[in-house]
Amino acid sequence: MSAFTETTHDNSAVCEQKSVAVATERIRLSTAIKQATSKQDFGVSGVSDSGKWHFCIAADGHGRTSRTIEYLRSQIWSTLIDTKSLHDLITRLREDINKLKGINDGACLSIVRFTDHKVISGGHGDCGVEPGIIELCYIGDSSIKIYSDNEVIYKSKDHDRYNKEEITRISENCSMRGIKRSGQWDIEVVNSQLIKSVPAAIFDFGEGDAINMTNALGHEGKTGNVMGHYILQMDNRKDYKIVVATDGFWGMTCDHDQEFISGESDATALVDFADSRWRQAWAHDNTHTIIENIKFPTSNIDDICASVALIKLLVL
Repeated sequence: MSAFTETTHDNSAVCEQKSVAVATERIRLSTAIKQATSKQDFGVSGVSDSGKWHFCIAADGHGRTSRTIEYLRSQIWSTLIDTKSLHDLITRLREDINKLKGINDGACLSIVRFTDHKVISGGHGDCGVEPGIIELCYIGDSSIKIYSDNEVIYKSKDHDRYNKEEITRISENCSMRGIKRSGQWDIEVVNSQLIKSVPAAIFDFGEGDAINMTNALGHEGKTGNVMGHYILQMDNRKDYKIVVATDGFWGMTCDHDQEFISGESDATALVDFADSRWRQAWAHDNTHTIIENIKFPTSNIDDICASVALIKLLVL
């Protein structure tokens, strides 16, 4: 059994919303996007042309222009996912984007692909199961989390101010102009009612390329060619959930939300959840005092994208 639906909505509060769902008996894929001011998030999920891989992708563009994210949107991902090496795929994408000279923009990109479990026929009518694998590759800070039994079993080591290896790497990068920390602040969600200000950083690569992550596609390759990569062999006796999402989603969540995120919720439910957080009233701990009934200005609401895979166990 399979199903495919796509809906698009436009209104003044949310510039664009897209949701896509693909379902089989044991695997459910979904992608949802709500564009706000910058309209630079992108996501897609589906099955590769060969049928070997299921995949989930999220990308988050940034900068004065949007040529990097538009390039990613233009790709035929069901074909690209069959590339033998995800590392080689992202390297090739980076090289092609770097040929777009004179752009002041970039994008984070996170790709997850996985094979389904296979039933193996043996002698004398016996059958066994060959477990599937999950492979992922990413650049930037669009986090990937893998859950099993409602627990996080993997989280991407994002390319951001918390990654000590990345801070060391870019500090030695000849293109790096400096790291600006003074006066830089970000917001962190403490619980469903409270946010707090936390120190942030801006990484300056010169010529207008100042970004809040240590690595990204675009920027004429100034951030380097480092990417995260991970392979996990699944246990066919367990359920799994994969969430690939931009910081417009993860930035509105906290540890208290894990039960909801790791459960049966699809991409649309996750994106709607984050969007409601962006628009609610908060108590704000600004490091000096707590101010009640604070709301984000509409111009500060981020784009949100999530791609989700729910993989059910296979037991003979």
